Amino acid sequence: TDRGGQITYHAPGQLLVYILFDLKRRSAKIRTFIHDIEKIMLNSVRYYLEEAILNKSEPGIFVKDKKIVSFGLKISKGHSYHGASINVSMNMDPWNEIIICGNNATQAIDLEHLGCNVSLEKLREEIKEESKKAEEDTDESSQISEKNLPQENNENEPSIKNTPVEPVNKLNNLKQRY
Repeated sequence: TDRGGQITYHAPGQLLVYILFDLKRRSAKIRTFIHDIEKIMLNSVRYYLEEAILNKSEPGIFVKDKKIVSFGLKISKGHSYHGASINVSMNMDPWNEIIICGNNATQAIDLEHLGCNVSLEKLREEIKEESKKAEEDTDESSQISEKNLPQENNENEPSIKNTPVEPVNKLNNLKQRY
């Protein structure tokens, strides 16, 4: 694929969050953008499962050593493509045939198998709320840092401002990294 990984798998019961974002227009830093996306997804899952963790060595969000969220971002010429997939309530059998991220030991799980009965729509709303919080946090931190900077440096300190991340649920024909 064009964003890493060797296989793509999507099925009904997954929530796909496609993030199409113009980083250049928003003067956004790539590292900050990726961190914000990870934080939004992590906080959304933690709303239902507090023990969810972000794994930096094997990108994704895990619960009890099993992957529940996969990331597959691509950034090219200042634009982001692809996004994340969250396993909500799906047939887990096909995952037994997939080597996730090239690691034979990695297993996938969904929210339902962890005892969470949440709809795709409810989770989508949670992601929207987390996106709004991330935008507000960014606006506040930008305002604080702008007050402390000499006037001539403001334009050299890019920040993400007024940049909502709109999750989109598409169950078919989309790709993921893992």
